[in-house]
Amino acid sequence: MNKFKTMKNNKKPQLTMIKGGLQCEMEFCRLRIVASPEHSPPFDVDAIAYEEDTFLIMSADTEIVDPGKNIMTLMTNLIEIEPEPLGSVKIISGNPIKFLAIIHDVDREPTWEEEWIENSLREIFLEIEKRKLSSFALPLLGTLYGNIDIEGFLTILKRIIEKASIKNLRHLWLIVPDRSSRDIINLLKTI
Repeated sequence: MNKFKTMKNNKKPQLTMIKGGLQCEMEFCRLRIVASPEHSPPFDVDAIAYEEDTFLIMSADTEIVDPGKNIMTLMTNLIEIEPEPLGSVKIISGNPIKFLAIIHDVDREPTWEEEWIENSLREIFLEIEKRKLSSFALPLLGTLYGNIDIEGFLTILKRIIEKASIKNLRHLWLIVPDRSSRDIINLLKTI
């Protein structure tokens, strides 16, 4: 008997989709949390967070341009720059809105503290609700330029979400390293 003929007559599909891949998700406090790498966004977001330092060096444009000012004006401006407060969030309008989480002080070693990450996360969720945002992208703050472990960040995040008064936010995209989505969601579930 010809095996191709047998498969053709069989009514069941020969191939089925396997769930998995780059994304993994869970629901927590009426919030859909999706872990996915940066190159695989699970949905469009209203805003995105970035790790930042007190002088906004980490998000500075690396392209060299002529400032169009004399050197004395530039030096005076540099001297007068005030650092952003640690644990705060600086909002940059755009589409999506940028939330710069001020969690690093490059004059210290280490450059971050858990308290600054926690305060920034608390402020992020307050701003999300104030602005009535429904979707947000959040990297694992402190893991990109700092060395907080992922479990430590997730513990802080879960505690902040539990205490936050979330009414508008429905979708939270955790931006995670490649091939870690399932492990991170499983860890978040067990914390």
